[in-house]
Amino acid sequence: MSIILLLLLAITSFASPLNKATAIIKTPLPDLQGEVLTYSVTLNKISLGKQELKVESIINYNNRPTYVVSFAGIPNIMLKALNYKSTEIYYLDQATLLPLFIARDYSAGFAKGNMEASYLVEENVINVVVNEGNKEQKYSWSAVEAFQGETSIVFFSRFINVEAKPRVALISNVGVSYVQLEAGKTEKIKVPAGEFNTDTVIINPDLGKVWLTKDQYRIPLKIVLNLNAGLLEMELQSILR
Repeated sequence: MSIILLLLLAITSFASPLNKATAIIKTPLPDLQGEVLTYSVTLNKISLGKQELKVESIINYNNRPTYVVSFAGIPNIMLKALNYKSTEIYYLDQATLLPLFIARDYSAGFAKGNMEASYLVEENVINVVVNEGNKEQKYSWSAVEAFQGETSIVFFSRFINVEAKPRVALISNVGVSYVQLEAGKTEKIKVPAGEFNTDTVIINPDLGKVWLTKDQYRIPLKIVLNLNAGLLEMELQSILR
C-alpha cells in the first residue's frame, strides 16, 4: 500500500464522525441504562399529551456497545381522536452517543409515514429511507461531521463540551441540516419534577434551548424547539432510574 493511500486513510479516519464526537464528548459518561424520563408536551401552548424517553437496553450493534433508546408519544384524548402517533427508536453508540440507527413512525389523521437511517461506519455514509403515503424516497449522505436525529440532539447535548461550539448535522426525513451547540447562562427553573439550578445549551441558528441538571446525569429538564409547525415545549414530569 502506498504512503499516499495510507495518509488518505488516516485523514479519513481522523475526520470521521465518531472521532469528532469523541473529541467533544465529556467522559466518563454515567451508566444510563434503565433511565426513563417523562415529559409534558405542548405545541403553540396546546397540550399534546406526554413523551417518554427510555434507555431500554445495551446491545452489541456492528461490534460496538450500543444503547437502545425509545422516544414515544403518549397522546391525550384529542390527539387519539386524530390518530396521532410518534415513536422513535435510536441505537446510540455508548461511547459517543452517535445514532448508528434511527427508526421513526408517525401519523396524524389519514397521513402516516416512517423513516429509517443507518450509519455505515467503515464507509462514513448514512443511508436514509423515507416512506410517506405510497411514495418511497431514498438518499445517502457522506458523514463528515458528528450527527444526530431531530430528537437525539437533545440527548447528545447533555454530555458534550458546548464551550467548543460544536457543529452537528441533523438527519431527518427531508434531508440534512446543520446546527451549532453553544453554552447558555446558568438559570434557575421550575418544572413539574421540581425546582433546579440548571446549565443551558443553545441550539443555533435559533432552533431551540435545553435546560440541564448540573449533576453527572445532566437530565434535560426543559426543552424548547422552534419547528416548522410552531413552538414545541417539553417539561420534565418524572425521572425513573
